[in-house]
This record gives sequence, C-alpha cells and structure tokens, in this order.
Amino acid sequence: MVKNLIMVIVAALIPMSSSAGGVEILSVNQQKALLKTGTVIHRLTVQQSDSDTVVVDTLFYYNPPKSNADYNDFLGSYQSAGDTCINRFTLLAPGKITKLMMQNSSTGTANWMIWTPAVKSGSYLFPGESGVTQLMPDTAAPHYCPQLNMSQQTPDSLLWNTYDLALERGASVIEIDSSHLDFWVGYRLDDTGHPKILQDNTYHYPWSEGDCRSFTTLQSQSPGKWYCDVQPGTDNWFAHMMQIEVVYQSIPPIISRLPDLCDTFSKSRTIWAEVVELEGDGFTVHLTTTVGKYGQPVTLDMLDDGDNYFYADLDYQYGDTLYYYVWAEDSTGMRQRSEEKSFVCVEPPENATILLIDDSTLGSGERYREALNRRGYDYFYWNVADHNGIDTTVIYYSGFLTLLVLDGKDMILPVTDIDDQDIYD
Repeated sequence: MVKNLIMVIVAALIPMSSSAGGVEILSVNQQKALLKTGTVIHRLTVQQSDSDTVVVDTLFYYNPPKSNADYNDFLGSYQSAGDTCINRFTLLAPGKITKLMMQNSSTGTANWMIWTPAVKSGSYLFPGESGVTQLMPDTAAPHYCPQLNMSQQTPDSLLWNTYDLALERGASVIEIDSSHLDFWVGYRLDDTGHPKILQDNTYHYPWSEGDCRSFTTLQSQSPGKWYCDVQPGTDNWFAHMMQIEVVYQSIPPIISRLPDLCDTFSKSRTIWAEVVELEGDGFTVHLTTTVGKYGQPVTLDMLDDGDNYFYADLDYQYGDTLYYYVWAEDSTGMRQRSEEKSFVCVEPPENATILLIDDSTLGSGERYREALNRRGYDYFYWNVADHNGIDTTVIYYSGFLTLLVLDGKDMILPVTDIDDQDIYD
C-alpha cells in the first residue's frame, strides 16, 4: 500500500497557480543577489569567464532542513529500478544548464535527463507525453552517485552529488532559449534501484508558492502515473532536494516589490518599485499606466530614490480603474517588465456617515446591510476582498462618523498603508 502522504496526479489535469508570479529580491550584495520567483530561489553571482562577464544562477525550491533529523527519503522507500524523479525549473533568461545536483540516501547510478516544455496552456506536460522533447543527449553515460552522509550535513553547507555537464563523461552544456525557459530536470534509476532522492520535510503552500514542482513515478504501485508527496487532505507539497546551475550571458534588470495596491478614495498615488542591475550596466526605469484595461498607455520615467528604489507620481480621476506595470531597460537593450496590477479610484459618498467594513469570511455582511437598510441609515459598504484591502483615505474619510468592522481576520483590519496595526475590539 502507498502511504497516506502520497497522492496520484493525472498530468493533464494539474492547473497552474496564478499566485506564483512576480519576483522578490531577498538580498543584494554588490554583484550577488538572492531572488525568489514564485517558489523558485535564484542565487545569482556575476563572474568572469574566459575574459567575458557572465551571471551564474543556482536554482532550487527546497527548504533547507533545520537539522539532520529532517532528512527523509519519503517516496524513495517506494522507488525501484526504472522509476524517474523530476523537478520543474524556470529560468530568468536564456542560458546554459551546466550542473545538475541531487541529495540521495543510497548509492547507485542514474541517467540524468532534461525535458521541455513543462507547462502548456496553464497545465503541466509530463515527460513521455506528446510534444515533450528530451534535451539531454541520449549518449550521456549513467552518473554514479555515492550515498551522502547525513551526519555531515548542515543547513548552510549542504553536500551534493553533482553532474557537471561540461566535464563529466563528455556531456555538453544544454542551451535553453526563450521558447522553453520552463522545463523538467530529472533522472531515471538504474537496475540497482538506486540512488533514492531525499525531500525537504517542509510543506510548500500552493496559495503562496504555486502547485507542486516535484514528482516521481512508482512503477511498482501504478505504472505510468506521477506522484507527489502532499499533506493529507491538502495540496501542500514536499520538494525533492535537487538544484541546478545555469550560466546566463546576460540578464535584464530585476524588478521587485511593485505594490499590489487596494482601491482608494485618493486621486493621486506614488508608485514604488525595487529595481536591481547586477552587471553594472546603466539602465532606466519606467511606469506604464492605462485607464481601463484597454485604455491609451501613458509612460512615466521613474526617479531614483536610492537603495535600488524608484518612484513615479500618478494622478487620475474618480471612477478610473488604473492598470499599471513597471519596466526597465539596460544600456545593452535588455528589458524586463513586471506583472500588471490594478486599482480603482472610488468616489466617496456624499451623505453616508457610517462606513461598514466587511472583512468577514462568514457571510455576515449582507445581514448587517439588511439591518441598516431597514432602519433607514445612510452607510457606505466596503468589502475588503472586493477592493483588495482598504487604505487610510477610506477609514479616515471626514464624512464617516462611525466605523463598523465585521469579523477582521485575527482581529486586525488589513489597512494597506499602515505598517504597524493595533488589535481592535
């Protein structure tokens, strides 16, 4: 029997989560940066290579174990000869895959492989499906992976079995162009049934990190199916402890922390974004907006405020729905664009003295509205979910004399432009 942590996944039915988009800059130190794109971590360094400057990217999405006891083979105990482990990776730009790395609990040999595409029309395509191409040369010899000593592992200095495509067994680097930045990396076990991969023993949440990126086949359980380790009763997933190294000839400026603004009473706003250019090239940053989804685009130059932050002031009218995104271009012509976001400039009410703020998950808003209507009170209804939050222009509006707050999560009203908030009664 397969243990209850394992869930069978039918490849064609996995929807891709839209919550995994965007770039978060975790740290920057001169020509080094740590980024997070969805669930994938990118450890970037600018290096000299044959008199040329390149950017080396180590990609992973496992959470480092906090202790040696956290290492576990999970699905590995069900693996046998012929089973395949795969991880999905997404590059920042076209590049060359140079190294494949894994952590395993037993010694053996394996055939590494790379397949593309991993995603099409919002759903996973798995190796073996129609239209999925194997990029790894078939002539690559099996790679020997010795057992890793878990007692020597530390969270900040992990041991890896590394397959160097440029050096080992005559294999060459794999070129990834802009048409398939999203791909699978994995390996098939040889006849000894080893090596068996470790997982991170930490739940990854689809609502914040997207859908599972780690799968394996278990031929002895159900041939042809792909499995992932999930928390019972949820879609929260474990990650295989695998990472890859990629070399970019160049990457565009990196855009992060573009605000996800709520609707507002204000007719002007300052839009901020963090932008980093690792390679030292000159660059410019711009804000493009439209009134309405298909309105006439207007582009503003964003000003440098220091510490990698840029801003632009934006004016608009009541009733406007503002769509906005930031883009940056360096002196070599490489360009990066953020995801598009939007907010509405809501016209304040003329007569309402009561603000009814609905942050409820219990459906109580309608009952309060019916009660206020029956008594003839003039009120203004603000559903926090519908407006992507609430800001101080609404709660401090001079026309409101009374605020009614319904079921704030954790007793905190999520006011988007206040950093530190008090618990309310």
